[in-house]
Amino acid sequence: MAGRDGTSALLRGLPRRQRHEVAVSHPARGCRTDHRGNHLRSHPHQRENRCEEVRGAEMRRALATLFIVLWATHAYAQAPANGTLRVTVVDPTSAVIPGAMVTVTGAEDATRNVPVQTVETSGAGIAVVAGLRPGRYSIQASFPGFDTRTLADVRVRNGDNKQVAVLAIARIEASLTVGQDKQEAAADRNGSSFGTALTRDQIEALSDDPAILQQQLQDMAGPGAVIRIDGFEGAALPAKAQIRSIRISRDQFAAEYHNAGGTSIEIITQPGLGPVRYFTNISMRDDTLSGRSPFVPVRGPEGNINFGGGAGGGLIKDKASFNVNVFGTQSYDTPNLNAATPAGTLSHALNLRAPRDMVFVNGQLDYAVSLDQTLRFGYNATHFSNENAGVGGYDEPERAFSNHNTSQAVRVQHFGPVGRRAFSRSRVQFSWADSGATSATEAPTIRVLDAFTRGGAQRAGGDHQKTLNVGA
Repeated sequence: MAGRDGTSALLRGLPRRQRHEVAVSHPARGCRTDHRGNHLRSHPHQRENRCEEVRGAEMRRALATLFIVLWATHAYAQAPANGTLRVTVVDPTSAVIPGAMVTVTGAEDATRNVPVQTVETSGAGIAVVAGLRPGRYSIQASFPGFDTRTLADVRVRNGDNKQVAVLAIARIEASLTVGQDKQEAAADRNGSSFGTALTRDQIEALSDDPAILQQQLQDMAGPGAVIRIDGFEGAALPAKAQIRSIRISRDQFAAEYHNAGGTSIEIITQPGLGPVRYFTNISMRDDTLSGRSPFVPVRGPEGNINFGGGAGGGLIKDKASFNVNVFGTQSYDTPNLNAATPAGTLSHALNLRAPRDMVFVNGQLDYAVSLDQTLRFGYNATHFSNENAGVGGYDEPERAFSNHNTSQAVRVQHFGPVGRRAFSRSRVQFSWADSGATSATEAPTIRVLDAFTRGGAQRAGGDHQKTLNVGA
């Protein structure tokens, strides 16, 4: 079939009147012919064989096609290998957000070297970041009033890449502090301006030693604070286990006092609270731990003993309780004389002791008449004495004097609600006190400044007091 087509093409190239005279030459056997034996005789005007010309044209077309394919491949290989990222920033309602800031940073080793790019979204809410190396990136979009949105691990490929960042509305926090008017708070008797109530944990953190406990309360209240135990002054501090509440009051014009007062520490105890407890303590010190005065050759003796003990607790659970406490101090020292007398200078420890003694006794009985009504009975006594006082330094032994002070008190208290709208805290206390002073010598005083002092101490007499306090 191919040979037949080639022959037809050859014949068409001849004039019509000469087609019958053309013979197919032997070299044209490359062009296929049918072998039917219809060979033509040679003609003196036969045209040249065009099979080679046809083959050359086909070859040229193939080379042109190959050139075009190679050129397109080369052009594609030379095309840019970067991508373009288009980020659309919208709110939760899908409305675009113009003016949002979009930051693109590399998220893997291949893209971390790409400079960080920050682009602002257009009026259509789109931020375009071009020239990105293919790889993984992190996209962060932010706008005032919205939470920052981060799209992590976003893959960017060659060409256009589209992402949508939805920004959530930022949470709005508002706080409102409601408090009492400052003027009203300053005049509120139940406010902190007039007092501070200690919590149970704060009371438990206080010392079990009554002396240290008293000092701690004085430090908290400030100088000049008066301690009242169940409404009475001068009573010994109860055991800490029996304290129900402690309140530091700064109401200087309370109606229950007839004159302006100061800071007070109100301690309220609880009857029948806790088991019966016992305690005792003693401490001693002598002159071993004292240094010698540089003005005397020999140090005089001295000593100090502190002791205490007590018992207290519930007699009947939630009904009755008691406490009894005894505290005391016995101490003495040896005064040193440093005087320039007419007979000469005297610098030595005197052959006498100056003792100081103190004893304190306290007792209390609490009885709950009902769940709300309570009766309290209390007694306390204090005795203090000081002998050979006023001797030492420029004062010679004849200047000695002694003094003593004894006070006792009995009190009864009732407190509880009266009806539904009133509260009673009635209390009665009767106290008496005796104090006195006596000079060792009844004689005129002779004083030579910066030298010596002789004669009597001019101390004599005493004081006797009886006081009845009623409060409600």
